[in-house]
Order: sequence, then structure tokens, then C-alpha cells
Amino acid sequence: MFMEQKDLLWGLDKAFIKGIMKIAEKETYDKEKVLFREGDPASDLYMLIKGHVRLTLGDTGHSIYIVSHPGEVFGWSSVIGRRAYTASAACVKETQAFRIDAKALSGLLESDPKNAVVFFQRIAAALGNRLLNIYQLATPAATVKTFGSSRVQEYPEVEAL
Repeated sequence: MFMEQKDLLWGLDKAFIKGIMKIAEKETYDKEKVLFREGDPASDLYMLIKGHVRLTLGDTGHSIYIVSHPGEVFGWSSVIGRRAYTASAACVKETQAFRIDAKALSGLLESDPKNAVVFFQRIAAALGNRLLNIYQLATPAATVKTFGSSRVQEYPEVEAL
């Protein structure tokens, strides 16, 4: 699952989208460029244009997700009230992304509560999709049977991770 750029911005007023694009800076990063490290101050939200960004956790750099679809957002800690990033992000290959200053975005969101609600609904959807993806990768298929939106039955004869 991934979130396309149009999905993140879908349902927002054109003037609000223009405001976001006005504060977004299109940047190109070299392969292996570290955009932020786990624990760094969460200052920017990123929206992928092209390329791949690996998200990792901990000192060992355990890979948890690859951002690879245009429009996917990452660095979400910066917009949900966290002071620090919860993961590290490094480019797998040359990558282009919009970098959006969290303080400027916060001001824009505070000035337009109606669009802010829609924006945060889109961010929540992106996070939900990411969580489902990570959960599916971390859980062997034989141990879990899903029943739709949130019901999960674990089979006791198979040890969980």
C-alpha cells in the first residue's frame, strides 16, 4: 500500500494546496544521503517525487520500510507533535523529494482548521498503511488470519515473533 501525492492533497482547497507547495522545497539527494536520524529534531516532512528511501530503527539500522512510490510521505513525526524522528531515513539511490518545513506547515494548518482536518486524515491513512505493511512483513503468514478491518486471530500452535 502506498499514498500517492494526489491522495495526500485530495480534498484540500486549491488555495491550501498552493500554500503547501509554496513552502515545499524540491530537493535532490545522492545515493546513501542520510536525510535524518532516529532521535534528530523532527523539523521537516518529506513527500517523495522519485527514488527510494530506507527507513531504519535502532543502532543496527534494522530496515523497517522502503519509501518508493511517488507521493509517499515520510518524516511524519514532524507534523504530529513529536519532537524527534522515530526512525532514520537514508536514500537507497538518487532521490528527489519535497521537503516541507514543519513550522511553516504548522502555521498553514493552524490558519485553516477545515483543511487541517483533511490533511491529518490523509497523514493518518498513510501511517495506517505503513503500519499494516510493517506488520505483514514482521508476522509469518501462517500465524495470522485477518477478518477485515482490525480483527486478527493468532494460531496458538505457532510461536509469535
